[in-house]
Amino acid sequence: MAWPTKWRASSTMLSAPASRPSPRKSGPNWMPALFDALTHERSYRRVLSREEAPTEMKGGAGTQFDPRVVEAFLALLREGEATG
Repeated sequence: MAWPTKWRASSTMLSAPASRPSPRKSGPNWMPALFDALTHERSYRRVLSREEAPTEMKGGAGTQFDPRVVEAFLALLREGEATG
């Protein structure tokens, strides 16, 4: 079943203004994948330690990622590390 024409036309215009991070690329579901990508070997960059990765994530907060989502994820990460 195809989406109605109105929806298809508007769905291509879902990008956020440059001053705001795109919710599609900065949602909570992306944070674990980002952390995993940062802390595992990639052919195009060095591996970041578990201590370095949060700094890198914070560096993208507000431009690449929603700062609230980054902070919430990092809080959960700290909580998980504290409880072991």
